[in-house]
Amino acid sequence: GFRSDVPALMKSMDLNILSSEYEGMSGVTLEALAAGVPFLGTDVLGINDIAPDDRYLFKFGSTTQLKSKIGSIMADSALRTSMISEGLAKAEELDIYRTIKNHQSLYDSVGSSYADA
Repeated sequence: GFRSDVPALMKSMDLNILSSEYEGMSGVTLEALAAGVPFLGTDVLGINDIAPDDRYLFKFGSTTQLKSKIGSIMADSALRTSMISEGLAKAEELDIYRTIKNHQSLYDSVGSSYADA
């Protein structure tokens, strides 16, 4: 059912995992990266476009690879910390307000170059 507390739930986890066969523009991936906990997702379109690097990805259907990555993250505090930091930076980079501002700046620059012509 509908939950309005998903961001709080994601923040309360030790690890967020998204095991999908396909994702569009994955808002779930962005929410998970912004939660400030490590994230793992399947290496499929929509997730691999957003994940900062391969450390965040596992092959769809590979429970062995997923288990290994979970173990590494839970055992290595430096890895966990870097994945959290880089995940937060990626989520900020793709923030909707920043994206809108960048698009507006692009349109303004294109518009001003036509006005000067």
